[in-house]
Amino acid sequence: MSADTSSGARFAQALVAKDFERVATLLDPEVDFRALTPNQCWRARGPEEVITEVLRRWIDDDVEFEL
Repeated sequence: MSADTSSGARFAQALVAKDFERVATLLDPEVDFRALTPNQCWRARGPEEVITEVLRRWIDDDVEFEL
């Protein structure tokens, strides 16, 4: 499998494009997400919660990425 077609590459491409519907399809249905940032502990279960409770808060319309 090439880097361009790996699940990690597809996830990164969807995240950069802010295609949260596609990101959700790439996450395991039973994902248990945990992260630490300064002054915040993030926890979410399942793709929809990861998207709404974490990723949409981290990545708003003003955030731009480049691969």
